[in-house]
Amino acid sequence: MTPLFYLPLQRERAQTLTPWCQLLEIETSALTELLMSSRSQAVLVLDELGLGLLMPGYRNLYRLPRQRVQRRSKAGHLSELGKACGLPQGHRRILDACAGFGTDGMTLATLGCTVTMVEQNTLVWLLLRDLDQALGRVTVEYGDCMDFMGDPYRWDVIYLDPMFPPRRKTALPSRGLQHLRELSDEQALDAGEILPQLIHLGRRCALARVVVKRRLKDPQDAQSAFQIKGKSIRFDVYLPE
Repeated sequence: MTPLFYLPLQRERAQTLTPWCQLLEIETSALTELLMSSRSQAVLVLDELGLGLLMPGYRNLYRLPRQRVQRRSKAGHLSELGKACGLPQGHRRILDACAGFGTDGMTLATLGCTVTMVEQNTLVWLLLRDLDQALGRVTVEYGDCMDFMGDPYRWDVIYLDPMFPPRRKTALPSRGLQHLRELSDEQALDAGEILPQLIHLGRRCALARVVVKRRLKDPQDAQSAFQIKGKSIRFDVYLPE
């Protein structure tokens, strides 16, 4: 189970996480010592600001960036993400099947979509769940996204943004993406093999389209109907079967 260090004032809130976490109460004065200590596994810290992630080799907490969602939502329906998902053609019920830290799913929710996000990494899901409790815009589910891509589920849009193995680049990705990659290593290795199956399942249960986020220079997929391109990424759009 994931260690969860919490401050005394957060005891009641921490107890709601008992099914998934090992609860460890610490005083505020001991928090600095915890941050400076060496550790071999990721831990969670619950304070007055909510859940924070403390990764091995780091001495400060990482929190999901709520402001980033707010900034991205200002781009509205003109963003590549919004266009790829068919906005502003009407209200959309969207399954964000590979939620990660939830930036894209939350952004779609701010644009008026009803979004269900699915994440199968327990620690990532707990952080995402905490973010949703603060913003209150989406439904967050824990489990295998394939379980949500068949009867009785039907969605207007299936959105797929799987974590792929890293490429050799001089510049490092953002801290959040680095942490997400470290936490999702096994899923990243399997993403290339699983993605075609997810697209196939999605096309059978999506009413309008399946949207796959890829690197701009990734190989083309002849099965996609069209693409929406950004500066460094693109969205491949597939129509229902």
